[in-house]
Amino acid sequence: MKVSKEFLDELRNDIGVLRDSSFHVCLADQDQKNKFEEKFVVTVDMGEPICTCEEFDKVIDKITKVFEEVVEMDDKENEDFESISDMRARADEWRREAEFFVTYEHDKVEETRCYAQADIIDAQADMLAELKKTK
Repeated sequence: MKVSKEFLDELRNDIGVLRDSSFHVCLADQDQKNKFEEKFVVTVDMGEPICTCEEFDKVIDKITKVFEEVVEMDDKENEDFESISDMRARADEWRREAEFFVTYEHDKVEETRCYAQADIIDAQADMLAELKKTK
């Protein structure tokens, strides 16, 4: 399953909404309200009230970390794609240079060298594209 940046961003926002919703009652906030209203509240450990907001925040932080890693992976994939495009463009430049030697210089050695260089770059681009498919 591929997780999109949009999905992770939506999930992060949904958890933030849950944290701030009216049905989530933070015991620490409730304790502050009760002290203000001079009421007594019993906590789970009979110590300081537990703030569950931090638990929501921890999950949001984890999702944010995954989100950043997905963005970084997408950026790397885009770099690979651009480098493949750049390689193809460089191979085309070598072909144009080879055509120059065919048309104007009539130099078979240079023509062959340029076409060979273009073929090598094309092969490298093909291998990179195949490698990207297997990821």
